[in-house]
Amino acid sequence: MMAGALVQAVSTLVAWLDRDGTRAQTARLAHEFQRRTLPAGELERATDQARWFGLVTGAFCVVLWLLVARLCLRGRASGRTCATVLAIVYTFTFLLSGVRSFGPGALIGAVTMTLGLATVYLLWRRPVTPWLSSQGAARAARRTR
Repeated sequence: MMAGALVQAVSTLVAWLDRDGTRAQTARLAHEFQRRTLPAGELERATDQARWFGLVTGAFCVVLWLLVARLCLRGRASGRTCATVLAIVYTFTFLLSGVRSFGPGALIGAVTMTLGLATVYLLWRRPVTPWLSSQGAARAARRTR
């Protein structure tokens, strides 16, 4: 999960730094969905909004990766459930987003999706359940002291 947070952070940074790519994608989407070309000022505002939205969303995803990693590290069984929900949501979002190019963004998204699914697979393997139970018992023992 730490690797997932790192990949998400790199993906967010790459998207933030690629202003020209964001501008081109914004113009393409405006033409595709609104059937019009945006004037220069409107295109710049839309590009800035897209960049900030991407930055905030990416930072939020990094925080989610780290929170779920902490839940799992502390032996909370809810970490598995949270990781599963996040992996499913990310996978469907990625697959349904209509990724039309196989550039760096699509590659990083595929790596993030693969890391999420691999994490969920590893978390639900049998050897993890006794460890989570032992961590829960250790937490309960510390509370009673």
